[in-house]
Amino acid sequence: MRRAVRCAAAIRDRAQDDGLLIRAGVHSGEVKRQAGNVRGVAVHAVTRIAALAQPGEVLISAAAVGLLEGSDLEIEDAGEQELKGLPGPRRIYRLAQASAHARN
Repeated sequence: MRRAVRCAAAIRDRAQDDGLLIRAGVHSGEVKRQAGNVRGVAVHAVTRIAALAQPGEVLISAAAVGLLEGSDLEIEDAGEQELKGLPGPRRIYRLAQASAHARN
């Protein structure tokens, strides 16, 4: 999971170098491959999480944060959020800017 978060941060950083501000979301869950597409609740959730991000921000679901225990990434609590089409509020976290520039 650490690699997924670091990848999102690297894409964000490269886009910023090119003058673009992107939003990124990271989540962990089950997906289904169907006719060359990836589908499922996890896909829906990560899409909604990315949509919550501010330009230049990487947001991470609680499910993904649980898999980051012991990593060197600095994660900040971004509060509970409603994700359209999904039941109940979900805890969301933010990758701290300082952590995004840490070495692999």
